[in-house]
Amino acid sequence: MAWKIMVTGATGIVGREIVRRLHQREVEFVAACRQEGAFPEDIKNISLDYANPATLDQAFRNVDVLFLLIPFADSMREWAENAVGAARRAGVKLIVRTSALGADPGSPYLWLRTEGEINRMLSESGVPSVLIKTNSFMQNFDRLYGEALRQGALYLPEGEGRTSFVDVGDLANVVTEILVNPFNHLGREYSITGGRALSNAEALSILSTRCARRISYVPVTEEITRKALKKIGASSWWIEFVLSRHRSVRDGEGEEVTNTFQELTGLEPRTFEDYSEELAESLLVRPGGVDLH
Repeated sequence: MAWKIMVTGATGIVGREIVRRLHQREVEFVAACRQEGAFPEDIKNISLDYANPATLDQAFRNVDVLFLLIPFADSMREWAENAVGAARRAGVKLIVRTSALGADPGSPYLWLRTEGEINRMLSESGVPSVLIKTNSFMQNFDRLYGEALRQGALYLPEGEGRTSFVDVGDLANVVTEILVNPFNHLGREYSITGGRALSNAEALSILSTRCARRISYVPVTEEITRKALKKIGASSWWIEFVLSRHRSVRDGEGEEVTNTFQELTGLEPRTFEDYSEELAESLLVRPGGVDLH
């Protein structure tokens, strides 16, 4: 039997990788995001608005397996409640959700507490689920910090905390396998990490070697980061959310290493060295074509 699959957050960093893998495997699915027309015509794409429960009820009709990705925002708990409620009303058979390693409703860190509250909401909803907890992505170095790295230094309030960085492609492999064979994983919770934990200084040392130029990590205070976020107009909630992520890393919350990826896929997780080879090329050319070699 072919299960009817929907991938939400389909234009995001994780969603796009899942869409690509499902498409390559010729699996029938629907890609859902904020706008229609975001994908080629051979990929079915619908618009989705988490703030509008009526549109969610319509979108989730006839969906068997839902990959649920809730964007980071001050409304994310409300959006999750809307989405889970609509999935329950529509008769969705299974929700697959990615969350944060260390997510817990009792966490002292805002981002882990929020993620934990959403996970608890899902578990209490009555809709069967699979929960995949994962760590920060390797790709964040380019996606969030690319310009800082091109300038030669990354300033973060994370001290010497270590993170078992995950490659987005590895996470997408796990999610895709679960979406294609969902009821082999019913009710399970998985923690996906990279193969080892690195501090920012260690990660940038690896990247510096690949780029053949020095890129430094500079630990800064939370107050400096708060001022920088205020300067770009970030909301009070977003500032506290971002600082809580940095604080959790500084306090060692991101250093756990598991073998779950290997057990689920039979593969070894991508190394930071391999990722750095790819990242080095983009860092050596500034936007506008200026070569930094």
